[in-house]
Amino acid sequence: MVEGRKDAEALASIGVFGKIISVKSSGHSLLDQLDELKTLKEAIILTDFDRRGAQLAKLLSRSLTENRVKVDMAIWKETRALVKHEIKDIEGLPALLEHMEAKLD
Repeated sequence: MVEGRKDAEALASIGVFGKIISVKSSGHSLLDQLDELKTLKEAIILTDFDRRGAQLAKLLSRSLTENRVKVDMAIWKETRALVKHEIKDIEGLPALLEHMEAKLD
């Protein structure tokens, strides 16, 4: 789960595949979406790394866990720790990876 459409596109551009749900750009309220999302078996949350993204991640995690959805926040936590001084959102991952690869060449 990501915040917006551009975040989903960014993940796809770096090779992340699977069902990517954009919770803020679906056209439905967050409450309506949470009602739909509780049918999932598991979810990986990858919201932005800013304060609002962290709040949304916490809300999603709590709501989904209450509905017996297995929530994975490890990737978010590890990525945030690695990139917190470089980027603030998922949308910035492709450019950061490109920059890092250029440094290695």
